Amino acid sequence: MLYMLLQVKVVVPNVTIGMIIGKAGCYIKQIKDDTGAYVQISQKSPDAVLVERVVTIAGFLKFSMFYCVLYTLPVYIG
Repeated sequence: MLYMLLQVKVVVPNVTIGMIIGKAGCYIKQIKDDTGAYVQISQKSPDAVLVERVVTIAGFLKFSMFYCVLYTLPVYIG
């Protein structure tokens, strides 16, 4: 089985970040459980000008799981 260490950063609008986190963190937990990846979402900026946040996904993943994460993230986003 081929494993690789990778890190993917995705820029997400503030208005949709709740769709990734989910109620009480259920969606982000599901992403972590399904993929085994480390998922971190940047803090919301107090500056109203910044309307995006960065979602970082990292970890040792099966090569096939890398594609699964990239293709399923839009499903979690909506």
